[in-house]
Amino acid sequence: MFVAEFTFVYTFLLGALGLALTILAGRVQRWHCYRALALFLFSLFVILSGPLIFAQFPAARYVYIAAIVPAWLLLFPCFYLYTRGLTSQVPWRFSRQSLWHFVPACVSCVLSVSLLRLSDSTLFSIFFAEGDVELASDARLTVWLIITVMLFWPLQSLVYVVKTWRNLLTYRRQLHAVFASTKERELGWLGVVLTLMFFNWGWLALTLIQDLSAQPAFLREGESRH
Repeated sequence: MFVAEFTFVYTFLLGALGLALTILAGRVQRWHCYRALALFLFSLFVILSGPLIFAQFPAARYVYIAAIVPAWLLLFPCFYLYTRGLTSQVPWRFSRQSLWHFVPACVSCVLSVSLLRLSDSTLFSIFFAEGDVELASDARLTVWLIITVMLFWPLQSLVYVVKTWRNLLTYRRQLHAVFASTKERELGWLGVVLTLMFFNWGWLALTLIQDLSAQPAFLREGESRH
């Protein structure tokens, strides 16, 4: 019963994200802040699609693994830019300065492409092998660079959570009574989402540290030689 209920909620959530992205498609041309929201929801969709990919499309599991790190690095910057656009006193637009927020995700995309160029046997050894494995130097370099980017994510996301929270608090102080209708309700929703994201960040950061400290197979290369 629990599995069936979880499957229903999971399917409903993915469908809701897909519907939201469809609705936003008509708004992104006029309001740039909704482009940031669309990227945020798309990143969330990619992250949450993991169980579906592994269960129904196992051949695409390595593509998902490669895509999940850029998705995490897009999540918090896009949410921050959305709140910036929503609270701006003038129509907000993407600028060259805004593009700097996407540099970590772009770097991660390059590493993900490098990861996908490895052979299937190498990818299996990296992510699923249980014993000692030997990797080529280029494969090990790619993996260590990806781990470095993953370790950067908790710091990056925490900075954006704090910046978003401060931005919302500052705007609330400046908000006049005339704006206390639709916009106030939307800001209230953002506060709830941001609070949930903060707790989610703490849980994910601990999970990431625990997973990396568990010494995956590729980190145990050569241990048996000592």
